[in-house]
Parts: sequence; C-alpha cells; structure tokens
Amino acid sequence: MDIILTDLAIVLLAGIIFEKVATKLKLPNIVGYIMAGLLLGSSILNITSPTIIKDVVTLSNILLGFIAFSIGDKFNKNYFKQIGAIPIVITIFQAWGAMLFVTTILLLFKINLVVALMLGALATATSVKSTVLILQQYNSKGYITEVILKIGAIDDVVCLISVGIISTIAQSISVENNSVGLMVVQVVQQIIGSLIIGILFSYGLKYFIMWITNKIGQVLIIMAIIMISITVTDIFGFSSLLSCIAMGAMYNKTHHINFVTEKTIPLFYMLFFIVSAAELNLDVLSSIRFVGFVYIVFRVVGKILGTRFITKIINSPLRLEKNFALTFVPQEEVIIILAFLAENIIPEYAMQTRAIILCSTFIYSMISPTVTECVLKKLGEIN
Repeated sequence: MDIILTDLAIVLLAGIIFEKVATKLKLPNIVGYIMAGLLLGSSILNITSPTIIKDVVTLSNILLGFIAFSIGDKFNKNYFKQIGAIPIVITIFQAWGAMLFVTTILLLFKINLVVALMLGALATATSVKSTVLILQQYNSKGYITEVILKIGAIDDVVCLISVGIISTIAQSISVENNSVGLMVVQVVQQIIGSLIIGILFSYGLKYFIMWITNKIGQVLIIMAIIMISITVTDIFGFSSLLSCIAMGAMYNKTHHINFVTEKTIPLFYMLFFIVSAAELNLDVLSSIRFVGFVYIVFRVVGKILGTRFITKIINSPLRLEKNFALTFVPQEEVIIILAFLAENIIPEYAMQTRAIILCSTFIYSMISPTVTECVLKKLGEIN
C-alpha cells in the first residue's frame, strides 16, 4: 500500500510539473504527461512500481463506466435537434472513415483481424478540445466554428458506441472454433444483453434515487449502481461500456454526476497517460513501426475522405472546404482509457497497442495545434 501511495504521489507531482513545462513551451498538456511518464518509467529513471498499472487498469474500467453513463444525457430528441443533422452525420462519417481505413489497410497487410478491428475502433476517437481552445483564443465566430463546437459536443457519443460494438465483435471473433453464424448470434446476444442490463439498472437507479434528496447522496448512489452494473455485465461476459450508455440514456438525468466527472476526469487522464508511458518499454517501438505508421497516417486519411464524402452527399457548404477535416485529428483524453479496454481484449498485443496509442497521441498533439490554426485561418474563421 505504501509503495502504491508513494508511486501515485510521484506520478501526480511529476504530472503537475510537466504540465507547467508544456504550458510554458505552448504545447498540449498531453505531451507533458507522456514525457513525465517516460522519464519516471523503466526505460529511464525506473522510479514507479510495475504493480501500479494493475490498479490503474481497474480504475480505468470504472471511469469509463462513468463517462459512458454521463453521455446518456445526450440521448434525447431536444439535444439532437439542438445539435442539428449536419454536425451529427459529419461526426459519424469522419469517425467511421478513420475506422474503415485503418482496419482495411491493416487487414490488407495480413495483420491479425482482432487487432485490426480494435485499432480501427480506437481510430474513431476524436477530441476537438485543442481546436476549441484556438477558437476561443481568437474569439472566433462563424458557421464552421459553430459546426466544430457541435461536433465536439457529440464526438464522444459516436466513439464510445462504436468502440462498444466493435469490441463486442472482436471478443466473439477471438473465441476459437466459432462459425460465422454462431459469431453473429453471440454478438447480437452480447449487445442485447448489455442493453437489457443497462435498462434494468436504470429502473433500479430511479427507484433508489427517489429516496435520496441531497445531491451528494444521489451521486454516491449513481456511482454505486454503475460499479455494480459493471460487475454484473463482466460476469455475463457482456459489454459494460454499452450497458452504462444504455443506463445513462434511460435514466436521462446524468447532470447529477456530470459535475463530479468534469472536475475529476482531467486528473485521471493525467494519471493514465503518465502511468501508461511509464510502463512502456521503449524497445517495443521497433516492432510497431509499420502498424503505427498505418494507424497515424490512415486515421487522418479516413477522417478527411469520410468528411468529404458525407459533405458532398448532403450538399453541405463544407464540401468546398477540403481541409476542414484536419481539425478532427487530435485524439486526446478518452483514447487512453479506451486503450486499456483494447488491452483486455487483445492482451497478447497490450504493449504494442499502448505504444501505438501513446506515440500517435504524442505526434498528433505536437502537430495539431499548428495545423488546426493554419486550417482555421485558411477557412477564414480566425485572423
């Protein structure tokens, strides 16, 4: 216990210091976290204990459940009306374009099907946070700015649902001697089972919440129910990600927990990035050169072509803005938690998966602010 607490203290202090350094250098915080992790890890100073990653993995499953539950508030007619059809379809197609291209290219080069599917699913992650910061810095106003802000409001919904479904398919494929017919049945069973569990727990949550009047008590009840639902879905072999999304959608009052996640999630993201980088063996980088290259390049290609395709189909004014999709390149924050989920499905490729995600996040974070600023200037959104 003392070792774990010491490691956590060191990690958090290093995170704060390197975050300040990154800010001074006008770099995203993510870059500072990864650098802090590499410095503390076995490849350089070897300060952190190897056991800390196990505790972080458990914590990541719980936090992902909270995030999945919190997006349930977005599943209502009024919210989707407020966002509008164009941002929604652009978000879907830029995410699925990335997934399609990454998965397809990897399969063409005989990469394991489950690995290709999981990396494709991870490629759907989009974070327009850095883009939004640039827009706020320049006090930008305009049609494209409005679309980007709306896409930022729903990108996590598309990503989590996509990863939840693809991870279910990948788990079914990984079972040996499965026929195609049996695999389809298992996938459908797992998706339906996950949704049913989420719906049932939402009714239980509504019942218990009736008896609690204070806000803190309601938050504690929600947290307890989420943890129990994750345990139950794991016992049945279903997707806790999909069940938590379903529970949040049915409950539809996730503002109770949103104020907690908004304050605590940045801290956990810092912890996850630093620990992941600390546990990374730099020797593994030589083994992921090709797959990493495919992920980094074709994720961007997929987003660009997916965006161009759908904007032409719906005849959006954005069809004329060929560089618009470059504002969707960053994949900060939730990607690291999803990487832990992927490692559970493909444990034999856990280190390689983590290396690809960390390297790609580092590269995207380094180049995206400059690229995004140039694109927004070219689009006339900022001066």
